[in-house]
Amino acid sequence: MTQEERAADMVGRFERGDLLCWSADAHQLEKCAIANDPLVMGVADGNGKPIVLGAEQIKVLGPIRAGDYLVASDVPGYAQASDAPSFGIVIGQALEDFAGESGLISAMIRKM
Repeated sequence: MTQEERAADMVGRFERGDLLCWSADAHQLEKCAIANDPLVMGVADGNGKPIVLGAEQIKVLGPIRAGDYLVASDVPGYAQASDAPSFGIVIGQALEDFAGESGLISAMIRKM
């Protein structure tokens, strides 16, 4: 995020549930767009501000089962379940099932 975005009440380029990664090139948070990105940092709240810990809504690509570990997908802003989670790429754990193609679910956000 830019200095102006950090000071603002809302970050207009992010929406609730966007998965956020650190961009080494831009030196700011951006929507994740690389599968299993180790620079995954948090999830945007309803004002587009980053959340790094707690039960929050997150955008996912299904299917998802409660308990699945969530990692970045190659679809900007979306997480996916991981078949082989490893340290550093997991942003959280699904708290509910999801059978659709894409949507919002509740997850416990905590980088692992």
